[in-house]
Amino acid sequence: MEMIKNGPWFLKEFIEYQIELFSQPVADHQQPLYYHFVVVLLGCFPMSVLALGAFKKKYVSDELTRWMMTLFWVVMILFTIVTTKIVHYSSMSYLPLSFLATTYLSRKEKAGQPLPGWLRGVYLFIGLLFGTLLTFLPLVYFFKDKLIPYIDDPFAVAGLQKAVNWGGYEFLAGLLFVAGVVWSFIWLGRQRYCKAVSVMALSTALTLMAYMLMVVPKIEAHSQGSLVEFLESLQGKDVYVTTYGFHSYAPFFYFAQPNDNPDKRADKEYLLNGPVDKPVYIITKITDTTLVGRSDLQLLKEEGGYRFYLRQAQQNLQ
Repeated sequence: MEMIKNGPWFLKEFIEYQIELFSQPVADHQQPLYYHFVVVLLGCFPMSVLALGAFKKKYVSDELTRWMMTLFWVVMILFTIVTTKIVHYSSMSYLPLSFLATTYLSRKEKAGQPLPGWLRGVYLFIGLLFGTLLTFLPLVYFFKDKLIPYIDDPFAVAGLQKAVNWGGYEFLAGLLFVAGVVWSFIWLGRQRYCKAVSVMALSTALTLMAYMLMVVPKIEAHSQGSLVEFLESLQGKDVYVTTYGFHSYAPFFYFAQPNDNPDKRADKEYLLNGPVDKPVYIITKITDTTLVGRSDLQLLKEEGGYRFYLRQAQQNLQ
């Protein structure tokens, strides 16, 4: 229907974009060949580790398992070949991976067999690694003065220096995850696989909820809190807002960018150098000095790793 109504342009653009994704790193998303294997192994813990045992030939004995194994390898090999690598590209592998982990544990439990020592070792190592990171990440702010001399990125340093109200108790979310890993590891050793999975599922869910409530908003305040606050202060004003030197969707959400004059709002050359008909607010990172010193730009403030400029409407200058 789309082709009949509007012609083949959309299909043509779609195919050309897929070829571009396959052949070159679009939007700088170029990663090493092993990227998706690392993403799936770490990002899908613990099922990724528990599924490792299912890759032995003797466990691929029925048609459904063979199809799931085939689906997993097709996804992983295809997106390893694709030049543009983004985290969610390999997400189709999550379904067969969860199936393989479940059937492997089910067979082990029915047979009364223990998990291999190497598999339990990998499980404990990755689990404790994650737990340690989740525990110490909220403590970084309290040791920032000691860490900053070792950070070479001025933008990261400025974000870390932004005053954020950390309570000091946020690390408990990470300890909850560590407790879940250790407890489930003990149940795995006792061949109580259902209890092990239940404990890990519960601790993971509670850790994620605790992190979303206590940690993520504060990390967001460090990374783009100043940007968000500035954009929200401009809501409802008849102005243009743009970023320079980096791409961000923040103006669309936090400024609630109007739909009027979409061509002008998207034209950076016009906003930076043209005869603008309303004030223009321009946001850059502090690492970008391109606009520093321009006589037609007023530096409003520098905060949280960003510089905020104002360019007046041309009629206001006459």
